[in-house]
Amino acid sequence: MKQLVEVYKGLSFLFTQTKLTVISIEKCLIKSEYINEIQFDEEFYNRTPFSNSIRALLSNYSVIQFCSFLDEYKKFNQTLTDNESLKARIRKVRDKNKYGLKRINKWTNLYDIRNQLLAHNFQIKNKSFFDNEENKVYEYSFPDTLNEKLVFLKIMEKICMNIIEEFDEILLISNIAEYKMSEHIKINKGIIDLETEMNEIEKQM
Repeated sequence: MKQLVEVYKGLSFLFTQTKLTVISIEKCLIKSEYINEIQFDEEFYNRTPFSNSIRALLSNYSVIQFCSFLDEYKKFNQTLTDNESLKARIRKVRDKNKYGLKRINKWTNLYDIRNQLLAHNFQIKNKSFFDNEENKVYEYSFPDTLNEKLVFLKIMEKICMNIIEEFDEILLISNIAEYKMSEHIKINKGIIDLETEMNEIEKQM
């Protein structure tokens, strides 16, 4: 049960964070006219409307989050236990979630675009993405549009709900409603003099 609790915590936090990413994309679309009033000092970055830039960055990150959620869910299905009753309950949840996973699998290049373009350094089969003398066009099938992301998000939500429906004791054991990740992370923030740092970089480099 301990492993299940840990996995559910991971799934729950990943779902919450991914939902924030996706609804932020949605808000950027709704408020694009207002957001696009923001301009950068460097004209190069104004070539693309600011709303489009934010949506592209968030969209890319959501793909990484989608993959992280699926990786965590695999741990649920791989839970090690000798308890036959627990095994049966895990199978029951897995069966409920089959449709959602089948739908997700229609995006056949989800991990490809994550690995090749978003999370790593533009490598396709140990070859640079930019080493492309034949001008090959790489095609990717993944949840790109807002509607696709909302469908994926709904599947994530149902996976979490199906787990809790079968393992309601997890809520009591995990205390997830009151759990605050920030209380378990310490970030050592550096206090710097920005002007001094920038001047030194220019001088030394």
